[in-house]
Amino acid sequence: MRNRLMLLYLLLFPIIGVSWSEFRFTFSPVLSMNNMPLMIDDNKATMREFERYLSMPPFAEFSTEMSFPKCELILRFDIRQVPSTFLKTGGKSNLPYTEGYVLPTIDLNFPRVGYLEMNENVLSFSLGRRKIAYGSSFYSFILSESFPYFDHLWINLTTGSIFGDLSYGFYAITSDRSIYNAPRTLIGHTIQILNENVLISVVEQNLVHGAYPDLEDLAPFILHHNTYQKGSNIMGAIRMEMNIGNVLGYGEFTLDDLVTGVESQSHESNPNAFGWLVGGVITLLEGNEFLGPRIMEADYSVRKSSLLRGGGLKLRFEYYHSTTYMYNRKEKEGRFVNPLWIEELGAINGFFGFPYGPDAALGLVSAEYENSTMRLDVTMEYLRKGTIDIDSEYDFPYDENWYGLVTPISHEFMISAQARFLMNQKLVLLARARIHLYESVRFDLSMGFSTSIDF
Repeated sequence: MRNRLMLLYLLLFPIIGVSWSEFRFTFSPVLSMNNMPLMIDDNKATMREFERYLSMPPFAEFSTEMSFPKCELILRFDIRQVPSTFLKTGGKSNLPYTEGYVLPTIDLNFPRVGYLEMNENVLSFSLGRRKIAYGSSFYSFILSESFPYFDHLWINLTTGSIFGDLSYGFYAITSDRSIYNAPRTLIGHTIQILNENVLISVVEQNLVHGAYPDLEDLAPFILHHNTYQKGSNIMGAIRMEMNIGNVLGYGEFTLDDLVTGVESQSHESNPNAFGWLVGGVITLLEGNEFLGPRIMEADYSVRKSSLLRGGGLKLRFEYYHSTTYMYNRKEKEGRFVNPLWIEELGAINGFFGFPYGPDAALGLVSAEYENSTMRLDVTMEYLRKGTIDIDSEYDFPYDENWYGLVTPISHEFMISAQARFLMNQKLVLLARARIHLYESVRFDLSMGFSTSIDF
């Protein structure tokens, strides 16, 4: 009898899955007019250049979505131009075309989105590949959706308390182990109190490098810092958010290293290193969320520890500061970077969290409007960057100006805007503009549309 029931389940599961599934082919051609510099050296691309490549939707994609009650399975195969071709030619379009070749040339590094997600009252988890953001701010020093994607497992347990919902989270993110010829795994755990108006979240994370995680690393109920394991880089953070009427205020403090009195004269001690941010969102008009199809990778991102809600007209103000030696370590594989291996470009360094790295200060202002048929946002960023970066010398004696910014200081000003208009359920108009002022004026204007076929 038991074997018959098992056979019945195996026969019914594909039928149930197909009945709840959706297959979609999407076509999204985009053209660009810009004066961006051409990439000459194949192996010198930066994460900022790669982000520009990903700022356009894929020329085409095939996706399947399986939805069950409180559960979702997504698999998205994006058809994109080879990134080196895009950057060498100035990125005039997202067409998979290379001069001198008759057949399309497609980037085979896919999929960039593929995950299983479940959300229950007590247990929720996400497993797979997608963007992850921590908190309501545009960026975070812990995890930021400015990074293309994270290969991850995130588990969250929630219960009620007199203060609100009490939750415990555990996550693991893996990096490409071929770049340093060694495995690298970011492991973290969070404790959070959440009610309608207040959120308090504490997180500790451990970058395990040069070895695969063991039970001390994977045990979700111990403090990583107290294990003193070799091949571990530990940081902690606290985040607070509060709703006061139509204003959401938030702040984050992330501690990478702290020199105590007994350590200050030691050659083995690392310098003080931390990052902090403060910001707020003012809701001027209430509104509905955009109901258009998911086109970009960011449309599939998951945001943890956040009181922010979509829809309406919002103004955002934020300020970030990362100190001189934030994210850094003597061992290259122990630094808080998450490199990607890109076809024909080699390894590109990006950060798990704040995309501008150490020794930087950023002011950000944005306006965001969203309703059921339209999504618009305009963002202005003013970046001051010191001379220390993640590849700078990291050894005793350290620079006395550990708080930064180390002179000479560079100044960058960036304005970006993007819009989507839902003409009908099968057609979306896309537009994006970006102006970058740094030594010269660079602009990038793109327009296109997206349409899909469901079957």
